[in-house]
Amino acid sequence: CTIDGDDAKDFDDALSFEKEGNIRRLYVHIADVSHYVRPGTPLDTEALRRGNSTYLTTLVIPMLPKILSEEYCSLKPNTDRLAFTCEMEFNENCDMVNYRFYKSIIHLANRYTYRTAEKELDSPRSPLQPIWQLASALIEKRNKSGRIDLNIRELENIVDSHGRLTAIMTRERLRSHRLVEECMLSANNATAHFANLHRIPMLHRVHEPISLDRMDKINAFLQLFGFSLRLSSLSYSEIRRALNAVKNSKYEQIFHYLLLRSFTQAVYQRESKGHWGLAFEDYTHFTSPIRRYSDLIVHRHLQSFLNKEKYIHSNEELDYFGRETSRMERISMEAERTMLRLLSVRFLRNSVGKEFEGWLTGFSAAGLFVNIAEPMVEGFIPAASFSDRGETLSVDDFRVVLPKFSKTVALGTKFRLKLEECSWEKMQLIFRILAITK
Repeated sequence: CTIDGDDAKDFDDALSFEKEGNIRRLYVHIADVSHYVRPGTPLDTEALRRGNSTYLTTLVIPMLPKILSEEYCSLKPNTDRLAFTCEMEFNENCDMVNYRFYKSIIHLANRYTYRTAEKELDSPRSPLQPIWQLASALIEKRNKSGRIDLNIRELENIVDSHGRLTAIMTRERLRSHRLVEECMLSANNATAHFANLHRIPMLHRVHEPISLDRMDKINAFLQLFGFSLRLSSLSYSEIRRALNAVKNSKYEQIFHYLLLRSFTQAVYQRESKGHWGLAFEDYTHFTSPIRRYSDLIVHRHLQSFLNKEKYIHSNEELDYFGRETSRMERISMEAERTMLRLLSVRFLRNSVGKEFEGWLTGFSAAGLFVNIAEPMVEGFIPAASFSDRGETLSVDDFRVVLPKFSKTVALGTKFRLKLEECSWEKMQLIFRILAITK
């Protein structure tokens, strides 16, 4: 089966499962894009130029032509499709004890959306139930091993059939989302481990630890907001202690944003340096070759090893691919953020003069950044609206002075705001503070 969003058009991963005694066997089947996209062809050159697919809410800019991404490579139900399969075996303690990789032809029996899969999980007889039991155990094991799971709200834009934005809300994180995530994480981890074991050159997904100079900033935050805890290191156990300390406090969301901004950005590299955020010693991307060029490279070199053939790409080429795919990923992320700002301006263009509730998330010399509670959008407060100097006067990394209110406020402070302008030029919602509410 596949499990994807309601409006998904490209299906690059599928799951199957069986149990044999104490062994649970999980199959992660990935679209065999490398069969169609051959090295050095114009198709391959264009895929590298794009680096990945970019998702802009009302528009998808695919890495591959739609005839591939939505047809021949897409794992559609009731059809036979070429795939690259990662078969993993787990024991009764849910430890991965074996894995293997091979090319396959699969027949998709069913397509679930995340919501239909979620309903299925309420039934103990659902064929998804054994996979969810394994995924639940893996979630618990990974969390104990140190994985950092931040509570950062993810926005979902609701668009009508004409492409008009009708609502902006927090995306609900379902069990079905977690099920797919854990299966894909396992396959990616197994792929990286296999590559390192056999010295297969490929692109790894590298996320290095938080820099030690961030510890002072984190401790300053904890001290300022009244938490007695002080970090002695940036180990998983210490980060977890801090997360538990702020849990359910009014500063929890702010602290999670602070941690997120402290993280280094994950990149693609030939060297395997592990993934700190996921607590994996080995990690790569194997599961989305329809929308990520890095995964296509991984597939090619896996196939070369299995076929006992010479590797297609040199180390110099892999280094270049790593730099380019990392660069294009950052460009896509910025395009997606820009589109969100544009949609927010368009959504609230008729709401100028109305009042909103929001809270302080950050500041710069030019002004304050706020999150609005309803609808869930970001806004900006120019410094000139609260300071005659026309610039922000900060006390430290977490507090700022509001001269016109004779107040010093900290991150997380709540405001009553008035929408002054929807700036199309800056793609920004401009607010003014009416009152400090909390």
